[in-house]
Amino acid sequence: MRRLHGLEPFNRTWAEYKSGFGKLLGEFWLGNEVVRQLTSRLSYTLHVQYNRVDGIQNRAIYETFTLGRERDGYRLHLGRRKHPFYDGLDGRLAAYPLHLCSNCTFWTSDKKHRCTKLAGGWWRPNYKDNCRAGATDVNVLDHSTASEKKTSVTKVVMKIRPTTFKRGE
Repeated sequence: MRRLHGLEPFNRTWAEYKSGFGKLLGEFWLGNEVVRQLTSRLSYTLHVQYNRVDGIQNRAIYETFTLGRERDGYRLHLGRRKHPFYDGLDGRLAAYPLHLCSNCTFWTSDKKHRCTKLAGGWWRPNYKDNCRAGATDVNVLDHSTASEKKTSVTKVVMKIRPTTFKRGE
């Protein structure tokens, strides 16, 4: 998944997130079913990078990553974080900490969810306390309140690779 500048609309249906959309050289979502099939055959590592509007780059690397089946809502399973997900300035957790979404199901705007004001698709807990605008929404790259503007996300990239991958081979 790559979200760079907001030109590709991410407010899509369940079917579109299932099969994927966009252009691989630009912004895209690979497809939940493709990723599920990949991660069900081999062990994968997930690398997530978020760039904030203030220039801070946040990243996290999860030792293992899988998606559950469609009938289970493409439930996200994350292993231990290999790289801390802090912003490096004041030690606070970075915006969009994905580990909070581990064991969550995937939701889109055409599926019922308590966070009805959120658009796009993402893994969301099924409780109302986590429904801040933009909190877990890759379709919204800018938060709605002025106090959150400094941590607004301008870029999100998720990459996977087999855990057996060795550099230089």
